Amino acid sequence: MNLIRLANDKTLDSTQARELLRKALQKNEADSVIEAYNSLDTVNMPAGNTIWRLSNAISWVAGKTEDAERKLEISKVAGQILAPA
Repeated sequence: MNLIRLANDKTLDSTQARELLRKALQKNEADSVIEAYNSLDTVNMPAGNTIWRLSNAISWVAGKTEDAERKLEISKVAGQILAPA
């Protein structure tokens, strides 16, 4: 819970979010994550421009990925993004 609390306290804008995703995801995946991150959706993702929302946006994209292996890889990125640097 503390990790989630910390992630929810760390703000970042779309440019910073894209930079975090640059090496971890394919361009089309990163674009989908940023689109979800920038959306007004607060039903599937928490509100705010935070690491916690970014992690949820990554998970959202993973959930829509058909290839099971790639889905797992993207889901791992969602968890890794929460780890303190």
